[in-house]
Amino acid sequence: MIIIRSVSCSSFPKPYVKWSVEPATAQDVPAALARCFEIAMQPPYGPTFISVPNDDWDKPCDPVKVVDAIGFGPARQQGLERVAEALSKAKRPALVVGTEIDIFDAYDNAVTLAERTGATAYVAPVVAAAAFPEDHPQFGGFLPAIPENLSKMLERHDLVVVAGAPVFTFHVEGEAAVLTNPDIKVMQLTSDPNAAARAKADLSLVGELNESLEKLIELLPEKPAADVAKPFAIERSTPEKGDGKPSAAYVLSRLSELMPKDAILVEEAPSHRPALQKNLPVTQKGGFYTMSSGGLGYGLPASVGIELAQDERKVVAVIGDGSMQYSIQALWTAAQHGLPLTIIVLNNSGYGALKAFSDIMGTSNTPGMDLPEIDITQIALGYGCHASKVDNVDELDEALSAALNDPRPHVIDVIVDPNQGNVY
Repeated sequence: MIIIRSVSCSSFPKPYVKWSVEPATAQDVPAALARCFEIAMQPPYGPTFISVPNDDWDKPCDPVKVVDAIGFGPARQQGLERVAEALSKAKRPALVVGTEIDIFDAYDNAVTLAERTGATAYVAPVVAAAAFPEDHPQFGGFLPAIPENLSKMLERHDLVVVAGAPVFTFHVEGEAAVLTNPDIKVMQLTSDPNAAARAKADLSLVGELNESLEKLIELLPEKPAADVAKPFAIERSTPEKGDGKPSAAYVLSRLSELMPKDAILVEEAPSHRPALQKNLPVTQKGGFYTMSSGGLGYGLPASVGIELAQDERKVVAVIGDGSMQYSIQALWTAAQHGLPLTIIVLNNSGYGALKAFSDIMGTSNTPGMDLPEIDITQIALGYGCHASKVDNVDELDEALSAALNDPRPHVIDVIVDPNQGNVY
């Protein structure tokens, strides 16, 4: 990130970036730029910040030789051997995968590791990208960001190997009994030394994730032992069609059938995430993106950026009506570029996720969480997009198909039943 400034501003972003700098002179700017880039591109990847005085751009400086910096390799062999030994002895192993699987292109190796060990594969809490095929017979589902609920799922196992995720990210306070259970061993592979340092694990290995998984797989037998328990595979069911306003679950099940199988899904509808995870499985690498922190405003501009980067794959954004309000001006960019982007708004007339958290925290009926009478179609038309609206199950398929096949950016406002579906 580069900021052109007239006053000093290099201090305020320091808690949020890997490195922040303000060059002392104009001649220092090229070296600072090169260093910012190299630090940003070293695992774990992350943003850097440079504050450049606006008059420095007009001053001469000498060329800077850019260093060809190469990141670190796989985790240490001795540690990988310990993980391999634990996996070989485990009767009910679990593999928990995270965002680093996508960042380091380790998707295929994650699948191989699960198949080689007979492990149940789970997606870690707050994962921002596709990390495992959700139609795989060993896929066990998504771990919730609530300590007690996560523990209930993982306490069925005697070994938990976390690959490419923290141990663990939670949204609320609580006791994660799985991390203190003496009968369950927890091991981690990550590229992030900070995540390793704070992990409550028996062993945490730091290294380039895909290379670490490759080395680990080489240390394992060709197939799991005969006495490894059958994986706890996720169970799916088709939601009922019903009458009148569709449930979010039904909308997402129909979207799963109608959109291209290689489409890229961008999601920011937290109150409907359980319904999405159950009814719209992501089955290909690079097929899913969402926010990694729970903060709103990412999904819509991200879908525009991802569509700009795509030559062939269709991009579909599933956004909540509350989430749309945070960065709705991204519709203008989509319209100006004529992107074939489909934006499906799951409209429950309120901040459903915040309502759910209010219930969890004992502050129900907090005011300001309802969003009645916002005309999303008119807003979309005003930004130059195509727009439509549907509020009943009988017209849903036709409306979704029209939006998905529109060569221009198309916002479809789907009015869903607010009484069906909730967070956690």
